Amino acid sequence: MSHPNKKIKFSTFLRAMTSFLVMWGLVFSFLISSISIVKAASEEEEYQEKIEDEADEIEDEVDDLEDNLEKVEKQKATKEQKRLLISTEIGAIQKNINLVESEIEKTNNQLKQLEKDIVSAIDEIVSKKKLMGSLLRQINRTNRDLRMMTYGKEDGLNQYFTLVDGLENMEGRLLKLIGEIRQRKDDLEDQRKNQKEAMIVHDDQKKMLEYQKNKKGYILSQTQGEINKDVAEIGQIQSKISKMKAEISKLLGEGYNANDIKSAVKYASKKTGVRRDFLMGMLVVESDLGRFTGGCTYKESRMSDYRKKIFKKICKVVDRNYKKMKVSCPPSNYKGTGGAMGVEQFMSDTWIGYEDEIASKTGNYPPDPWNLTDGVMAMALKLKKDGASSKSGECVAAKRYLGGSHDWYCQKVLYWADNYEKILN
Repeated sequence: MSHPNKKIKFSTFLRAMTSFLVMWGLVFSFLISSISIVKAASEEEEYQEKIEDEADEIEDEVDDLEDNLEKVEKQKATKEQKRLLISTEIGAIQKNINLVESEIEKTNNQLKQLEKDIVSAIDEIVSKKKLMGSLLRQINRTNRDLRMMTYGKEDGLNQYFTLVDGLENMEGRLLKLIGEIRQRKDDLEDQRKNQKEAMIVHDDQKKMLEYQKNKKGYILSQTQGEINKDVAEIGQIQSKISKMKAEISKLLGEGYNANDIKSAVKYASKKTGVRRDFLMGMLVVESDLGRFTGGCTYKESRMSDYRKKIFKKICKVVDRNYKKMKVSCPPSNYKGTGGAMGVEQFMSDTWIGYEDEIASKTGNYPPDPWNLTDGVMAMALKLKKDGASSKSGECVAAKRYLGGSHDWYCQKVLYWADNYEKILN
């Protein structure tokens, strides 16, 4: 027979053990869960670092490509200047050819007139010779008639000598006239000879000028071919840059839909008067149509403390985590800082100067730098302020947007204003 106290003690012991095991089970589960959470966080952090490292590697490649792009664009600009110079030289040569051709035509007309004058002089000589022949025949008849006259008659002799003198005087005048005509014919033939020599000189000049023109034309053709190759290379480089930036955006975050971009641009253009294609060109150059709006944190951007303070305030107002928001990275090929935000790539202190105007146009209070509509509107407002409301002011506005007087930047924007469709899809 068992003792009741022993049963109670054993039962208490079992309950205590059960509680102990349950408690340790919970503790163990908590420890396992904590370890899993820490491990997952660590793996996530490692994965994020890996992603950022990959993005950094691609960014380095993009920087190299952009350096190469700038080099090729400068080569292209130099060749275009050469092409312009050659075209000007060809124009000057053609002008000289036209002058020589005019001289050739003038000389040719003069030769034709000289030929006519020479023929006329020959005809005149022949005519005068005929007249002289007629006179000679008349003299002969007179001589024959006079021989038949009575030499004793004084009137007959006087008549004879008067007639002979008159005929001789007329013959002398005819001989003189024929001499003058012959001299005129000789002079005309000398002129014809000189004109033919001049024609030969003009022909030689024309041949030389045409040779120079053809030579310049060949060089122009070669230069244009080189420019075409540069244009093709620029297109290839820009395509690679676009793809790489798109890859960075995939790694760091999603970009914007092409239709959304078009809608935002159309809206901003309507509100500000800035040309839609020009806005698209600016968006291509600044953020690759929203595919790449930044790959660095505010700390990595090396922006000034003043801008960091404003940046944090902007993030707080639009309810974004300033630690996670991506901004442009500092340039690797020249001294400067990053920190530009959104598709418009505004620095924080620039953004706050446009906030009220952006909000009044979009109706977004407060406006958000990473919002597509607000960002495009901000870009359009700044461009309008700098003169882009008219097409003639677009180049200056683009250069001011970059913060300088860089013609290459303006030309790049205007190129993409005409060709942005190439990278929309």
